[in-house]
Amino acid sequence: MPCKKNLRFVDTDGRARAGSQRQIQTWVNELEVDFSQRVLGVLDPSAGPDARLRWVSPLANDMFNEYQDAEFLDKLGLSKYSDELSEFWPKGGPCWDGLAVVDALGHSGILLVEAKSHISEMESACRAGGRSRNKIEQALALTAANLGVSVNSCWTGHYYQTANRYAHLHFLRNIARVPAWLLNVYFVGDQRSRTSREEWREALEQVKERMGFRGKPVPFACELFLEAVNAK
Repeated sequence: MPCKKNLRFVDTDGRARAGSQRQIQTWVNELEVDFSQRVLGVLDPSAGPDARLRWVSPLANDMFNEYQDAEFLDKLGLSKYSDELSEFWPKGGPCWDGLAVVDALGHSGILLVEAKSHISEMESACRAGGRSRNKIEQALALTAANLGVSVNSCWTGHYYQTANRYAHLHFLRNIARVPAWLLNVYFVGDQRSRTSREEWREALEQVKERMGFRGKPVPFACELFLEAVNAK
């Protein structure tokens, strides 16, 4: 099943009414050629100069659905790794704003997309408890160790959403051994928030510093700033 939608914020066709969700739906479905070119322009060189993107979510002909857990693997043709993912991370993992297959000569991989239109979207704490919490903390510790940093309270606190996206990139790259990239899209000037590029840059520097990444890039993760497409 796809991620659950709040019916107050979507139209009858499943499309979001506003915010980053609406923006990414617009770019994937209405501006796909331009969007793919921009994404490939910032994607890690390891994807290859001949790489092409094939979007599988969020698509208009699929009610703009987003996917998580085993379902996101299924949409990307990676169902065989479902058991390994359930060992690594409990149910209720990230709902991916966008998913694409990265096709290139001789190989293929996947792209995970996280989109935001205002700074407060970056803040969300882990609410899991018990065994789920233990599994999450173990996964985050493995992720941090692989990235050469130490887990601190921000990883399960204010910046848990960023941390769990990095953890899933780690799972795909280092456990499933699947070529994968994480794209963070930051929308500039969305009519609900009007976040500027400079405001994004300042906020992102703070996130990186507090999570221990100051001066240390996250391999296979990239950023893309896009002007919001606002209703006229």
